[in-house]
Amino acid sequence: YYFTDNETFADEAVKTLKRWFLDESTKMNPNLNYGQMIPGVCDGRGIGIIDTASWYGLVDSMALLVGSKAYDDTTQAAMRDWFRNYTTWLHTSKNGKDESNAKNNHGTWYDAQIQSFALMSGLSDIAQEVAKMVPDKRIKVEIKPDGQMPMEEARTKSKSYCTFNLRALFNLARVSSFSGMNLWNYSTSEGSSIAKAFEWMVPYATTHKAWPFKQIAPYSWGEMFELFRRASIEFRNPEYEKLISSLP
Repeated sequence: YYFTDNETFADEAVKTLKRWFLDESTKMNPNLNYGQMIPGVCDGRGIGIIDTASWYGLVDSMALLVGSKAYDDTTQAAMRDWFRNYTTWLHTSKNGKDESNAKNNHGTWYDAQIQSFALMSGLSDIAQEVAKMVPDKRIKVEIKPDGQMPMEEARTKSKSYCTFNLRALFNLARVSSFSGMNLWNYSTSEGSSIAKAFEWMVPYATTHKAWPFKQIAPYSWGEMFELFRRASIEFRNPEYEKLISSLP
């Protein structure tokens, strides 16, 4: 719809939004109380919140529908209400607090999600609270001064998880900028930074340097395409754009 002004596309998109979030007979409740439940063990876990990580992009996509007939003021208000309730659950529930305290990609994606949803639904105070904690809670804890991410490298699919966490860090830097935080250029006193985390992975992605950790599943460095393009812009380094053609 955004590129064509064809209302048919907006109609279908809004139907899907309503079916998932708003229609009484099919809607999801604004919580993940039962996320990643284990029958006989637990009803739900904080780590289940990672399952809505893709909604970070959904919020941007909904903004592209503004101006269409289908995504009218009433629907927009209802979506804001839903995400306001979900944000409050993320912020106050036991599962939400558990995920907030995670020290790996789960915690990073939690921060990116809750800030995005908070800003979309008018809870800017929550977004600012989370953004201010990122330097000490995420960058200092998750990234070594040389750029390595040891908690992701310890996984059996370490390439995948390093890329996944790096994508979350990029999204976190972007959304935190709306709360006045410049995480793209932030570095701890020891030298840890999002830029360093990206730089550490560059030679493995572009020069066929042997990856030193486990990766038991197929992986393509093409998954880094988006990150190279964003890095070129955010770090003001056009060389990263040129290196895209070197990705296997």
